[in-house]
Order: sequence, then structure tokens, then C-alpha cells
Amino acid sequence: LLTYTVSGDPNKKKSFEILKAISSHADICEIGVGHNCNTGDGKQIQNSTYRAIKNGIKIKDTFTIVKKFKKTKKNRYVTFTFDDGFINSAKKIDSILDPYKATFYVVPGWVSPNSEPIKDEWNIGFDHGSLEDWRSIAKNGHDIGSHTFTHPDTKYKGISREHLEQECSESLKFIKQIDQSHYSLAFPYNRGTLTSSIKKNYDSVRAGWGE
Repeated sequence: LLTYTVSGDPNKKKSFEILKAISSHADICEIGVGHNCNTGDGKQIQNSTYRAIKNGIKIKDTFTIVKKFKKTKKNRYVTFTFDDGFINSAKKIDSILDPYKATFYVVPGWVSPNSEPIKDEWNIGFDHGSLEDWRSIAKNGHDIGSHTFTHPDTKYKGISREHLEQECSESLKFIKQIDQSHYSLAFPYNRGTLTSSIKKNYDSVRAGWGE
């Protein structure tokens, strides 16, 4: 069982209590960090995020909640993941997280030297870096994962299994230019079909609401 809760909602103290309570019944507890453009996550998560932001939650507060949680659940692992591959944010996160590490799910079609058009309005105008940028992030100990090649709309419009497999295959070819022992995938909008081909090609997949 995988659960999801937004850190800082409805407040820092209650957020910790919620995480501690649900951890007794869950295999994986995903903790969301509030941000202002999570429209792909659905209305409930949007509202939860906005409440947390309104209450003044900061990323350092999330780390404090996690550290406090780890003291009560020493056998639990904690992972940090960041989607879409904003290179400037990745560099900042690298300095903030140290010595901890994260997985950055990038969209190779938006990474130089590739130049696929960006159709997702929340990604237009942002720097998604170059292959060398992400190699540098990986050298610092972080994992670079696939978020498909062009970030197709798998939630509202949907795509065929064949199209999704092609997206994942092309993305993996690019990601494998970065030397690492593990290659993972996260579906756009937390939705996609976990086909036998995708299972075969990736070491792990964050399927979200995938089939």
C-alpha cells in the first residue's frame, strides 16, 4: 500500500501526526512538498498543497518532519523525487539536500541537444538543462530517471500503449548516456499503463494511478 500526504497540511504538528499514524498501515509513505503549479495532481492534492503553502510551509520544514519521523520509525527508508527536470531547481536542491540524495525525473525531449516542443504550459519557458548538466547532477550521487521523452498527457487525453512504450523507450536511450546502475521511470501525471515491455526495460517504475 502506497499513501500520499502533503507536508504541512493542515499544519506542521498535525502533518507529522498524520504521517506517523498512516505509516503503521502502509508499505510506502509518499510525502509531497508544496508547490504552486500541481494542477496535474488532482483537486484534493491541490487543495492540500495550497493550505500548506498558506500556512507557511517551507522545504526545510518538510526535512524537519521527515527527520522527526525517522526517529520514531528507524526501519523506514525515505526518498526524495522531483519531476520534469528543471535544471536550476535541481542545482539548488543538490545544495539543500546534501548529504542526502534524490531522483530527478527528466523529460529528455526537452533536454539539450534535443529540442522537442514543450506543450505542457507549466514547463514552457523553463530551462531543462543539457545532457552534461544532468551528468554533473548524477556525479554528485543523485539518480536521473525517465519522465517519458516528451511528457504526453496520459491523464486527460490519454495515449495508446504503443505510443507510451515508444515514449519510454526513447527516453531510456537518452538516460542511458548517463552512467548509473539503476534506471527508473515515473509516468507523467502519475498515470500510465505498465506494459510488459516497460517492466522489462526499467529497473523500477513509479506508476501512480497506472494500470
